[in-house]
Amino acid sequence: MDELYFNKKAEDELNFLELKFDDIDPDDVELSSSEGVLKLELRNRTVIVINTQRPARQIWMAAVASAWRFNFDETRQRWFTDNNEEFRQVLSTVIHDEIDLKICLSEA
Repeated sequence: MDELYFNKKAEDELNFLELKFDDIDPDDVELSSSEGVLKLELRNRTVIVINTQRPARQIWMAAVASAWRFNFDETRQRWFTDNNEEFRQVLSTVIHDEIDLKICLSEA
């Protein structure tokens, strides 16, 4: 994957999340964004950090003493770990597990 393609796909993903979290009560999840980094602070003070890693062409996520590295799958047009965990599903699960909030991060 070349740098321009990665930048577009990663930026599209982070922009998508920003739009999705606009609809979430900031008392539940407060989102801040800066230069390729999203920070989500949950109502229980758990912090989730999502950032792009340009040299590795990955999106990284850290939360609750865990970290994930997601690669873009061109066939499925989504981000996955080497263990086939899908980025949006992992993020939704972490939020649900931490504050019992169900978030739909699908396109529709």
